[in-house]
Amino acid sequence: FNRACPPPTDRPEFSEFNQTSTTAPRFIMADQAKLLELLNSISERLARVEIAVSSGGGGGGGGSAPAASAGPSENVANFAAFVADAGAAWIAATKACGKKANKAANNLQKALDFNAGLVAKAETCRKPKSDELAAFGKTLQKFSNNAARAQFPDRNMEKGLSEIFNAMAALLHPKPVQTVKDAFEAMQFYTNKVLSASKGKDDQKHHIEWVKASEKLLNDFRAFLAPSITGLQWKGQNDPTGDAPAAPAGGAKAEAAAPAPAPAPAPKEEESPPVPAPAPKVKVATAKGLSKPPAGGGGLAGLFAEVRSIDQSSGKTAGLRHVSDKQKAYKNRSLVKTSKVSDAPKKKTGLKKKKKAPVKVLPPKCEYDRRQHTWFIENQPDDANVEVEIKEANDKVYLYKCGNCVVRLNGRLKALNVVNCKKTQVLFDDLLAVVEVNNCTSVKLQSRGKCPAMTIDKTNGCQVYLSRASLGCHFVCAQSSEMNVNFPNSDAEDADWLERPIPEQFQHKLVGTELTSEVSDLYSH
Repeated sequence: FNRACPPPTDRPEFSEFNQTSTTAPRFIMADQAKLLELLNSISERLARVEIAVSSGGGGGGGGSAPAASAGPSENVANFAAFVADAGAAWIAATKACGKKANKAANNLQKALDFNAGLVAKAETCRKPKSDELAAFGKTLQKFSNNAARAQFPDRNMEKGLSEIFNAMAALLHPKPVQTVKDAFEAMQFYTNKVLSASKGKDDQKHHIEWVKASEKLLNDFRAFLAPSITGLQWKGQNDPTGDAPAAPAGGAKAEAAAPAPAPAPAPKEEESPPVPAPAPKVKVATAKGLSKPPAGGGGLAGLFAEVRSIDQSSGKTAGLRHVSDKQKAYKNRSLVKTSKVSDAPKKKTGLKKKKKAPVKVLPPKCEYDRRQHTWFIENQPDDANVEVEIKEANDKVYLYKCGNCVVRLNGRLKALNVVNCKKTQVLFDDLLAVVEVNNCTSVKLQSRGKCPAMTIDKTNGCQVYLSRASLGCHFVCAQSSEMNVNFPNSDAEDADWLERPIPEQFQHKLVGTELTSEVSDLYSH
């Protein structure tokens, strides 16, 4: 160091400073300490560069330590810090949402590990081809599909989860920062709903913590990607589909690093790939035995050429088998079953009617879907008796392909859908929205509470029984027939019931430029 940077000769002595100021020597000593520290830092960096060059074969020093011993690269270290901070916080917040959410936490850990492998490969591998990028994308999509099976307390959290996994594929995109930004904005659309629903509720504080951890995860991931606008920089020539190199510890010695695998020996110039064996030549049977194949080539073409070259007039066919008269059908009639023409009329050879496939009987279903807040009652057989207790007012009921059965819905519900049912009877209490009947036959609906509206589409036969609280019910009908409404004629307990048909025939008349419609005279009574 002294030889490289000699001290200046015109530096003043301490005695000169003592004559003017007592603080000047301390100022010079501080500057020298800073300069010395800077030069030491430069010498250490030059030593690292010399080690890296010597390990790569660019100069002497064959016994130098490999460059990998200096520790993981900056990108690898930064991504590891991101996983340990934001990734671990998100996984902890997800596990706090319940055991059913653990599947999402485990698969995000796998996605982070996979991305860590891509960051490590970028230091020593070439840029992946399009088919290799597609294979990487399938791996991340597998993690996303597995995480989608997790169940969170809020449906909006599950929708935000899908956007998080979309952001995890940003390393495969040409503009990763924009990809993470778009995923973050889409996720916020759902997480804002989670925040508004959990505001002021002590039992849902972990929902808010999960939203904060999700925002931190994507923000930190975008900060990691910010220095490189166009994605990872692939710096090597190795195959990116292989295993990711293991990152050595920061303080490991050069001797502890695993040696690089020796290159495969180059093939000798004298050796050449084996020549495939020629196809077997086809020999043709003739009167004199087996002949050589034609000069034009082997295979079937040579066989037919040899057959055509036989001279039929020179006795070359003498070796062929002779067919006697007993073996000829036109001379030996016993070989033919019968020569008489049958008098029976011939059967028509029209197209055969295809047999109808048996109707597949599906098992009956009566289940509640928590995510959709809907009861699904399907494929109920004849004479079945189904009773459902509605616990929440925003629950809906969906009836599909039920037979001649009775369905009782106890409690207040939001909506009722009856689809593809035949001779089904439905009894329900108070209804908040509407009853929809679609493509049904001979169904009966009875309201024991309030029913504000009802729509009937493509239905042949629908009997509606309304209570006194439902006398203001509104009907909308289309392409339906045989519809009747029954209701009490007074508020008395023993009041008589009246039946009124819903018109299905109308009279239309063109008056000037206006088309008017009126109910047919059939319903005037």
